[in-house]
Amino acid sequence: MLVISVVALLALAFAACALQLGYSSKPALADPPPKDTRPDKDTIVREVVTLEEEMKDTNARISELQNKSDELEASIGSVTEEIGVKKERLSKKREALALRIRSIYVNGNSTNLEMLLSSSDLTDFLARSEYIEKVTDQDSELIESVKLESERLEQSLAELRRNKSEVDATARELEDRQQRIERDRSARQDLLAKAGDNQQAVVEESEKVRSKIDELNPPDSQPARHTGRFMTMEATGYSPEEPGLDDTTATGMKAQHGVVAVDPRVIPLGTRLYIEGYGYAIAGDTGSAIKGNRIDLCFDTLEEVEAYGWRTITVEILD
Repeated sequence: MLVISVVALLALAFAACALQLGYSSKPALADPPPKDTRPDKDTIVREVVTLEEEMKDTNARISELQNKSDELEASIGSVTEEIGVKKERLSKKREALALRIRSIYVNGNSTNLEMLLSSSDLTDFLARSEYIEKVTDQDSELIESVKLESERLEQSLAELRRNKSEVDATARELEDRQQRIERDRSARQDLLAKAGDNQQAVVEESEKVRSKIDELNPPDSQPARHTGRFMTMEATGYSPEEPGLDDTTATGMKAQHGVVAVDPRVIPLGTRLYIEGYGYAIAGDTGSAIKGNRIDLCFDTLEEVEAYGWRTITVEILD
């Protein structure tokens, strides 16, 4: 009995030491695998579509800017040539005017009395008077002509300066757009890398969504390139958790926070938006009740939809 008691005491003492040292009597468990923090496939598809739509609009704007730059350069060439012609014409008229002034200074003006005394008769006097009057009128016309030609030349020079200023501004915007395209391409590659093994599926689904966007948008819809353009809209919310709804949108992208339903005649599908009280979004869905300046914001839960209610909000069209 004494031996058993000693053994029991030793066991208790060992257990107490183990507890003090932090050892557990339970068997050790393996560490849980690290949580996958990569965005899900549907989120990546939405972001890829957003980027590709932006790249499409940017490329369209680059093309417009290039055409505009070419037109302005041609206009500058035309105005420069016109300025050369006007300068030459003005120079000749000034020379003619200078000669006339010199002639008047050398010969002097004939008075009526001088003409009367030197005339052979009244008919001769009247003829000379008429001639002097015509010369005076021609001098006045020449002076006025030089003045008008000078004004036209100044207008052409002002137009040339405006065109050159516009070309410089166009070139700056063109450079900015090209840099943006490179950033978007890089961001797209980063997104596809996050998709991992789903990369090909993301690409295929993104192409389907963009094809659906083109199909649903009105033929005459223009890309929304209006940085700083704001719209006042009536907003409601919806969720795929609502009875009768699922997570499929009109464009094929998943219905989730960040996707909104619009009237494509007002806001083309694929347009990037910033929505007051909601955040960044893409126009990726439609609805039978969404007409005119109505917008329906997708939420992940019914609780969020109920909390949001119906609001009048400001929507910014992003470039």
